[in-house]
Amino acid sequence: MTATATATATATATATATATATATATATATAAALELAAGTRPGTAHRETETSLVFWDPDFRADLYKQEFYGTQAWADRRTHMVTPWEHDQVQAELGSLRTMMRSERQEHLAEIIREQQGLVMIGYWFDMLSFSPSTHPLTTELVVACLHLAGSVVMYFKDHFNRVRPWVLDTHLDPPIPLPGHPAYPSGHSTQMHLMAHLLASLVPDKRDQLMDRAMNVAVNRERAGLHYPSDTKAGRILAEEVFKILTKDCPMFMETFDKVRRTEWQPGRSQPSAAAPGNPVRALADRTEEFLKGYSLRKAIETRAQELSPPRPMNPPVRFQFRRNAGRPGGEIFITEGSLYLEVDGGSRETLVEGKPLAVADFRLSPDLEKVAYARQARGSDVFQWSVMDLVTKKPLGGAIVPVRLGTVHWDLRSSGFFYSGLPSPEEEQGGARGRRIRYRPTVPLDTARADEVIFENPGWPNYADYALCEVESGKRYLAHRVQGSAEIPLAAYVGQRGKDDTVAWRALQASHERTLGRFIAVLGNEALFRTSAWKGQEFNNFCIVAVELASPFTPRILVGEDADNVLIQAQKIGKFLALQYVTPTLTNEVRFVDLSGRHVATWRPSDADLPDQGMLSSLTGDDRSDRAYFTYESLTMPQRTLTVNLTVTPPVVTSLPPAKVCFDGSRVKYELAYYLSMDQTKVPIQMFTRSDIPDPRFVYLYSYGAIGAAAFPAWNTTFQMILELGGMVAIASIRGGGEFGLRWQYPVKLDRHKTLEDIAAASRWLKGRHSTAGKRIVISGRSYGGLHTLASLVAYQDDFDLFVAEMPISDVPAFLGSGVFGGWAWDDFGFTHNKAGDLQKSPEELDVLKSWSPAHNIDELHKPLKPVLVVTADLDERVEPYQAYAMALALQERFGPDAPIHLDMEHDDGHFARTTVNVLTFIAKVLEVRELDKLT
Repeated sequence: MTATATATATATATATATATATATATATATAAALELAAGTRPGTAHRETETSLVFWDPDFRADLYKQEFYGTQAWADRRTHMVTPWEHDQVQAELGSLRTMMRSERQEHLAEIIREQQGLVMIGYWFDMLSFSPSTHPLTTELVVACLHLAGSVVMYFKDHFNRVRPWVLDTHLDPPIPLPGHPAYPSGHSTQMHLMAHLLASLVPDKRDQLMDRAMNVAVNRERAGLHYPSDTKAGRILAEEVFKILTKDCPMFMETFDKVRRTEWQPGRSQPSAAAPGNPVRALADRTEEFLKGYSLRKAIETRAQELSPPRPMNPPVRFQFRRNAGRPGGEIFITEGSLYLEVDGGSRETLVEGKPLAVADFRLSPDLEKVAYARQARGSDVFQWSVMDLVTKKPLGGAIVPVRLGTVHWDLRSSGFFYSGLPSPEEEQGGARGRRIRYRPTVPLDTARADEVIFENPGWPNYADYALCEVESGKRYLAHRVQGSAEIPLAAYVGQRGKDDTVAWRALQASHERTLGRFIAVLGNEALFRTSAWKGQEFNNFCIVAVELASPFTPRILVGEDADNVLIQAQKIGKFLALQYVTPTLTNEVRFVDLSGRHVATWRPSDADLPDQGMLSSLTGDDRSDRAYFTYESLTMPQRTLTVNLTVTPPVVTSLPPAKVCFDGSRVKYELAYYLSMDQTKVPIQMFTRSDIPDPRFVYLYSYGAIGAAAFPAWNTTFQMILELGGMVAIASIRGGGEFGLRWQYPVKLDRHKTLEDIAAASRWLKGRHSTAGKRIVISGRSYGGLHTLASLVAYQDDFDLFVAEMPISDVPAFLGSGVFGGWAWDDFGFTHNKAGDLQKSPEELDVLKSWSPAHNIDELHKPLKPVLVVTADLDERVEPYQAYAMALALQERFGPDAPIHLDMEHDDGHFARTTVNVLTFIAKVLEVRELDKLT
């Protein structure tokens, strides 16, 4: 090693033998799942000196295994020989190999590279491959977590000893796409960790050794593709893992005792230990049997052809655009995404391609305030991670350094257009110091601010730090507003005001701490006030939500800008130009958009019927901001695909115009709509929307769809499955069950944690339909996706007799495990209504956890009786929202309870994620089980 290289590596970082920086997002979420399974409060051991816990947090237990390992004579004797130096004369050849991999392989594996920064993701690979979880195999999970920690610790001893410079230092063109590790290269920590865990699991499931080792190697090589490691780093990590495992299994009595117990109790012969990726295992066998069951049905080809006709690969409408006016000499124009590529049309000019949509599609963008830069996000198929980059619109050159990965989120420009704020995980170094959860960072895009690259601006003060936030800069470089975000979910409203002081640190004060009954979200900053859509403020509750303006200075004085509507529920609010655009849902489940000026005065209302569109449908949000003269949005219904509409913002009242419709091979005029109400088991009146063919008086079957979670209203959208249910002669029935947002706070909050009323609403819908329809009522299909899939499985367990067929897509089956160990689930505690204290801390009491488990499908499967009715469980192997093992575990548990010949089916969608298209397999399953033999197109 040259003196320069040594000095560079030393400057990068010097690690100690027991450092754990490479552990990358340890396994705190996994530990939480174990705590939940035990019915105790996560984190108790952190906050109390005495505890009645009867289990060990795997993160803490790992420290005992490390202590045992380092105390062995084998470690003392062998460590100097475990890793040999790399071949110095091969460095240039290795750099050449990395350059080749960067050009030919990095883009294809970029989503994996980003995900694998988190140790939880690496552990999740094993859950999926072997279909186990913390709740099914707690001791296995304990040892896997211990191996992750131990490998991350041991490798630091050798990194410190060899002090090898990272490859990007010697070749800056490698430009890694993720944050740079703050420690030397040799050996690779990811390689050591993955191979040690793989050795452990291969010893428990020997016939899966090859697949386990292949997965470990792929993760290790991804670090080479990212330009973070040399191939020799990977090899050294693999060899080191072998040596460490030998010591663990021969010289560490405590580890050996647990390992033996794991082998005897959790992986004994005869117990299902499947691997979804390998042949000859129960999951694969069940999926293969399902595939065979579906592919031979006579109607399948017709279903495939029709699904392609209704879901063409190219969009059927013009893309929704962001329009901006001319400013400071910069011409106006529009930016938009179509077919995965990002385009710019300057006023009076032609279309220009900014970013090609291959190999990764562009999924989002944000234009800088000065109109000279655009931040854009690429997204891999099936991934929840948005990969943000910046382009200079003048030079068309990239700015801002490495790609910024953001899970389920966007970026927000600062007022100077010199950088953006984004939400991210702690760095390995921050984790070593005890940091957990997400924080908001600043990424500069100009050289002036490179010293502040990725500095932390805000960290959620609530405990535990699970919630995600976004940041709005109020005063350039001085004042900020951080506010909670979580996609479209109705979550507790929380906001903090930050002021940068003379010492250059930002001091934060709570404007509103999280509270389970105060739901809503931030809208915009208007002068010295922040606008919020909220269900409560300072003790006053608004069931149908209102708009509150709050001063951004202590004592944060509020005023109601737009009051609560007694009849209609405000479900979305935006500031667009000089107006607020407020979306309401009416008691008859129709939509309307009210435009309000910035003083709160109503100026116009738009309804779908104004544009001769169906009353029953779904609105998108509007695109546009203060720089826009024109906004866009879309509207769709079950009988009509997305229609694009424009809003002229230069006039008062604003004028909405519908763009010409696209041609579609579906005749919505032949569909009959009916809104009715039925009584649930506690006599609550629940609305149900029914769609049937006008030429079929009595449908052949009913497809009962519901969601009932996160305050999301169930609107009838354009959905290929819905259209083809009608063409198969069925009825589409959409029940607006409790848990949705149709009727405000009181319709959703009481059933967030205790979903028994939600399940009663679904069962009551089926009973009502059976009594109303002589033919269709004998064949009720219950279906839902994600949380709707969870409710489908819970209905199977609690009310099997009320339905005839179950289709659960991307379902959660074990709710505590989902919250404790899910990549997305770890954020989702507020989707289930857990309480907060006055400081905003999440409580998660044992009583609340008991309520959760009282209806969680996996916890109540013993309530099921024979015979089991047909069940289709659908999952996708790239699903990051709900891990596939949730589906695997439920399918296998049903098979174990009812036998190998029970009508249990598992559809595994390959190379896709949470929103995979499932129409063909789902409809083939329904048609075959119900013996439907005709598909009559509505054209």
